[in-house]
Amino acid sequence: MTGPVITQLAATTVNRKWILEVDTGTGSPTWTYVEGVTNFQPVTDDANWVDDSDFASGGFQSQTKTSAAWSATCTVRRAAQVDDPSAYGVGQEFLRTHAEGKFGPDNQVSVRFYEYDPEGGLRIQAYTGKCGVGWAEQGGEYNALSTVQVTLTGQGQLNTIDHPYPDDSSS
Repeated sequence: MTGPVITQLAATTVNRKWILEVDTGTGSPTWTYVEGVTNFQPVTDDANWVDDSDFASGGFQSQTKTSAAWSATCTVRRAAQVDDPSAYGVGQEFLRTHAEGKFGPDNQVSVRFYEYDPEGGLRIQAYTGKCGVGWAEQGGEYNALSTVQVTLTGQGQLNTIDHPYPDDSSS
């Protein structure tokens, strides 16, 4: 019997590989980049586990997954656009306007996030889903950069999708 095939890993990836886009379209999807993301944390399977042990288990406990949720949080740096110093980025503003004082369907957006390395690195993971938007200004000292904590709370299933930019030739 032979052992497992062991392969060496190449260079590590850095967390700045994630791209977040929001659908700003009113019919067909219009994917708009969310500018200024400085921290991105996707939680793609926040499962609910329930004890399904019984007397026949020989004293060993058993758990079964009964539901799952997903979410993502990110910190975005608020800054004016280079082309229009009187406006924030379109992606950020779309999220903000759907969060502030909105409820139910008015708070819902479609997002997609995926790994993207413009230098030809890994482009494998890609997801899309509908979510509610939370928007919380971070505040801080007078000399701090303006940042916002964005919370995306999944509404239904997070779907794995084909990567929107699978290689350099399509970017």
